Formats: sequence, C-alpha cells, structure tokens
Amino acid sequence: RRDFRIADSDGDFSGALRAWEGVVKRRSALLLDDDPRIAKEREIIDRRATETLPSVLRVAARERQESGKDAARQSLEKDLPRFLGCSAEKELRDKIAELSR
Repeated sequence: RRDFRIADSDGDFSGALRAWEGVVKRRSALLLDDDPRIAKEREIIDRRATETLPSVLRVAARERQESGKDAARQSLEKDLPRFLGCSAEKELRDKIAELSR
C-alpha cells in the first residue's frame, strides 16, 4: 500500500497526484470509484502543496534580494514541476510571469 501524503516541504506534489490518479483509474476499472477516500486523498495532496507554496515563494524572494530577478525566476521554474496539477500551480506560474517582465 502506498502513502500518497507528502511529509516534507521538498515533496513532489505533481508526482503524488499522478500516482494517485493511476490508483483512481485502476479503482474505477474495478467499479470502486464511489470510495470517498479518492477525493479526500487528492484534496490532502493539493492542500499540502498549497501550504508549501509560501515557503517556495520566500526562497525566491531571498534569491531576488541576493542575486536578482533572474535568479528568483529560475528558482521558481525549478520548483514548478512539483506543483503541476495542483491548485498552487497558477499562483506559481503568475509569480514566474511577474519576474519575467
């Protein structure tokens, strides 16, 4: 049994969501998609990603002060794959776009 919860701030939220979607597809194929744990687990992963985003943004802000806008943008772009598919992805992409101007 795999635990899809992300325990640390460096977690791969996007990977956890993809893995969980694979479980959901297999369960759906077995007609077990009415299990309320499916939606709850996805919400847990998404909430953890949202809770982690402020620390990622703080690191980028520190990078901006120390090394400039480009370093901050690169720092956020490096973290972006972790947040793909999560609700925090849009905010992260907006911040990258802001730093690209």
